[in-house]
Amino acid sequence: MAPQHDSYIILPTKATMRTRSKARAAPPPSPKHQENKSPSPDWEVDSQGKLRTPSEDRESPAEKELSPFVPTHSESPSPAPSGVSEHEGQEDEGTDPALSAVQSQNACSPPWLPWHDRALIMEAEKHRPFNAARGDASKNAWDTLAVELLKSSTLNGALINRTGAACRARFQKLVKAHKADETRSLQKTGTDEEVNEHIELLTQVVELIQAHELEKDERSTASRRKADVETKAALELRDAAMKGLVRRDHLTDVAQLAGASVREKQGQRNHKRKHDETTSDSDKENMSDADEKPKRKRGRNQLLEIVQKRNTADSKRLDKARQLDEKRYAETQQLQNRAIALQENLVAGMGQLTEGIGALVHAQATVAAAEAKRVEDRRYEESERRREEAERRAADAERYANLLQALVNRPN
Repeated sequence: MAPQHDSYIILPTKATMRTRSKARAAPPPSPKHQENKSPSPDWEVDSQGKLRTPSEDRESPAEKELSPFVPTHSESPSPAPSGVSEHEGQEDEGTDPALSAVQSQNACSPPWLPWHDRALIMEAEKHRPFNAARGDASKNAWDTLAVELLKSSTLNGALINRTGAACRARFQKLVKAHKADETRSLQKTGTDEEVNEHIELLTQVVELIQAHELEKDERSTASRRKADVETKAALELRDAAMKGLVRRDHLTDVAQLAGASVREKQGQRNHKRKHDETTSDSDKENMSDADEKPKRKRGRNQLLEIVQKRNTADSKRLDKARQLDEKRYAETQQLQNRAIALQENLVAGMGQLTEGIGALVHAQATVAAAEAKRVEDRRYEESERRREEAERRAADAERYANLLQALVNRPN
């Protein structure tokens, strides 16, 4: 005989029946009204018959005033859109109303202006939300930055009402643009001093991000190295437990790790102390010199030995550096002496060249004087020749004149 199961029937409440009756009585919306209708949140009916959204139940009026990215609602609820059934409201209960409000505000927010970017980078450098851990810590850090950005912009006479997610997305975009040397192209307004200060501040922020990432990588590397050493020590202890007897100095000492806890170090010391107490004097007498372990040096002696080793190493390095300096000094002296010799040879050559030039000038002057004297003698000889020619012509003319006079005066 098959077992019988109790069946239950869910009866609608008065508020649900009232809502359904209103939905049936209301005329269907026109296509034009459906096109202009904006998406509405999930409506619910309270015990008093009023309509409210889930976001109004989750946030108090004080939280609405402090939140920079959740829009405030008026006290009087707006009428619910007609044609919305109860099943449709239940299907939308999975979506977060606060998240949908944030997304709708980000979609409707005006674009980022250059002075918005400068204010965002200033607040990011001050609060450094990029150093927060992933998850809720990062989200809370960026939400805090959005609140501080709203407060600071309100004090400056403007208003920057953005969400934490929007601030984070814009910050990542600015960092990417700065790495591509496109920061100045994004700053289309503002003085040169403001733009230069913004670029310098953004450079510091990028350096902080890189330093934080490098520190995380170093921490992860150190933690992996420590985990590897601890795993190796655990495997050695397991093998030692299976073998029964293993020398302790052949095992990996986890107390020597940089991040070893005080409890691990104390456990190593307690183990050695118990081992020393269990060793009796008779056993020590029966032990040979070869079986005796070397006594552990005290911390002070070890410290002195370490200091001496370091001093010896430093002395060797100093001697090597001194020899290298002496060698460099000798090479420098040789180069200087060679340069001085070249300069002296150059000066001597310049002197000889000067003397040669002087001799050449003197020879040219002598030749010029001789040429001038020869020209003068030639001119003098020419003048004398011309004078003699003139005198000869004058004598001939006088003789011809006397001859003519004699011919004229001679009687017939």
